[in-house]
Amino acid sequence: MKQNILKRTFTSLLIILMCFGMTGCSLPGLGGNAKNNAIVIAGGNTTERQILSEVISQMVKHYIKDEKTNIINNLGSTTLVFQTLKGGYSNVAGCMYTGTSLTGELQMPPTTDPQKAMREVIEGYYKKHNMVWFPSYGFENTYAFMVRKDFAEKYNLKKISD
Repeated sequence: MKQNILKRTFTSLLIILMCFGMTGCSLPGLGGNAKNNAIVIAGGNTTERQILSEVISQMVKHYIKDEKTNIINNLGSTTLVFQTLKGGYSNVAGCMYTGTSLTGELQMPPTTDPQKAMREVIEGYYKKHNMVWFPSYGFENTYAFMVRKDFAEKYNLKKISD
């Protein structure tokens, strides 16, 4: 009987200590949320997303002198970046992709018209998620693929439709 009480007490104490340890964790994104911390920027696991997140962080530091930033990098997908925004864990997404968000988070059909896609994403994010989608940084990285030169020559490939 006494042994069971000691065992339960030890187990309870261990669980409580583990909870304290986990809440004090300082892994990226686990130490708090965007509602009561610095400006939190959701990055990604690609070079492009990490660079753009750092650009935003540096701009905040330059233009808003007393504001601190925190970047959550290595988020593996647009869905994860979106979830940090939706859940209040971040304030800004360093980089989002119009086509991916159109068919992903907004679950709308794809379009080949970039202006239409941008318009639908801006309106859709505002109406459906109460989020503001800002215009492009001014450059574009549209979907593409590559083949080796000898393969292209063998099959006479000159454009995507080939």
